Formats: sequence, C-alpha cells, structure tokens
Amino acid sequence: MKIRVTNIPGALGPENARILAEELMKARDQIGSLYAGAVKTEIKATEPYPPIDMGTLMTGIAATPVSGKLKTSVAPSPVTNPYAVVMEMGRRPNQPGPPLDPILDWVQRKFGLSGKKADSAAFLVRRKIHRRGIKPRFFFQRARRSKQVRDQAVSLSRAAVRRARKRWAAAGGRPK
Repeated sequence: MKIRVTNIPGALGPENARILAEELMKARDQIGSLYAGAVKTEIKATEPYPPIDMGTLMTGIAATPVSGKLKTSVAPSPVTNPYAVVMEMGRRPNQPGPPLDPILDWVQRKFGLSGKKADSAAFLVRRKIHRRGIKPRFFFQRARRSKQVRDQAVSLSRAAVRRARKRWAAAGGRPK
C-alpha cells in the first residue's frame, strides 16, 4: 500500500522538514502495525478453515520498519516461518513433497496418533499435498486490499501531517 502526501509546500526549511519526517515515521509504524493486525485477522477468517495449529504463522507476522525510509515491511520470515509463503501463494500439484517431519508432528497433535499409525497418516497427508497441491489463501493480499485498512492508513497519515503543522505553529515557524 502506498500513501502519497501532497499539498506540502516545497520550501519547508530543514527544521520543518525534520518535524514532518518524524511525524510521518510515527505514522509509518502505526500503519505497519495496523496492516500486520489486518493480516492476522484475515488468517483467522480464512475459509474453509483457518491455517492455525500452534500459532507459528501468526506469531511470525510483524511490521518491520525499513531504516531511514517511509516504508514498512509486513511479512513472515522465510527462515522462521517457511510455510507462510506456501499458505499465502499455494503449492502447485506434483511439486516435490513437503518435508515429512512437520506433517508427522501435526498428525500426532491433531489426531493423537503415534508410531506406525502416525507415520502412515503423515505419509498419506504428504502424498495428498504432492498430488493435489495447496490452494492459495491470499491473506496478505486480502488485508492489503481491505478498504477499512486503507481508510485507516490514510487517516493516520493525515493525522501525522496535522501534528507536524501544530508543531510548526508551536515553534513559530510556518512552511512558506
């Protein structure tokens, strides 16, 4: 999501530009948190069933400000949460099978199986994923396209500009 701030005079001066940048950085962080929360809400609302087991997918999603820029990244870490990309974008059929160990752990938790029965069930789940793939969930895309999130982001950006203007007025300096 991109938000463009317009109608700001070009000759702000260095102090006023610094104040505006500070306020917009605060808004950036708030918008990042808003978007991360929207992604988590979309995960919970995913149909036919939410991809929630131990909460690893949810806890791995956070807003990370990009240093020195008015940009925030909201994404799961592929290192700590490798299956998040698969849940978002899906997996085509007939791709190499997913790792068996996480599926075995899931089968044991979900069905209370152990030993050969758990091994057999995990193999069957893995084979089904290999044959049918996984449908994409698009929870990041749905959160990004949400009108409510977009409206709140615009509102936070406008509030940042208003705060900057108040600070300019309090400091006795107005943009020219």
